[in-house]
Amino acid sequence: FMVESMRADAMRKKTTPFMWRMSQEECQPLGTTWAGSNGTHLSWYSFFHSQVPVYWRETLEQVGEKNHAKYAGAPPLRLLKNLGYEIQVRAVCDLEYKKFGMLNFGGGNTLAAVYEDSEIGTDFEGLNIPEREIKTFDALRNQLDERPHGGGFYFTALDSPHYNYYWHASFDPPFLNYEEDVRFPFNPDQAEVDRYLRRYWNACAWVDHQIEEFCDYLKKTGRYDKSIIIITGDHGEEFQ
Repeated sequence: FMVESMRADAMRKKTTPFMWRMSQEECQPLGTTWAGSNGTHLSWYSFFHSQVPVYWRETLEQVGEKNHAKYAGAPPLRLLKNLGYEIQVRAVCDLEYKKFGMLNFGGGNTLAAVYEDSEIGTDFEGLNIPEREIKTFDALRNQLDERPHGGGFYFTALDSPHYNYYWHASFDPPFLNYEEDVRFPFNPDQAEVDRYLRRYWNACAWVDHQIEEFCDYLKKTGRYDKSIIIITGDHGEEFQ
């Protein structure tokens, strides 16, 4: 799971209790980590290509505008596919932005057996971000129900902690006194910053809730102990 704008300090018991417990009890400790960059397209490039993000522009120029359709995609993903893994990509954002799709999953999305994003004209049109996420998890569960266990790489991009910080109407946000007006003031005082921060924590809590529900599904279907689950942010979010 790639969680947009997920700060390291969001992984705490009060904000994301499921992911916090998972990190304490089940995860391999990684020590000190840091964001690959401060921009989503650069971070995606970094963790799919196993390159520092300064090479993003260079790689894009090497591919060339005329060769986008022929580009084979990120080398590590090509390796996974050659090893027999079926790659499925689901994102609630538009992967045409900054050539996300082409640069990582190949021209025409050739590396991905399933490729779903929120480009205009898709099933996501007219849905807000949390509604798209619910639909994405439903699609992932339905796909897994139809497949034998194993042999899959399922990349799922979640967007609720991105500004404007969202959660579904059915979700009870744990942090009250949050900012209702999502427009940042030009020169906020500390009380205003704190209200925006609480709104952000609520969005992180909503993502935690969704991932917990999905992991419960994996356990009920006997897939959890056979799965490698990776949860990462692409970059953080600054509140000053």
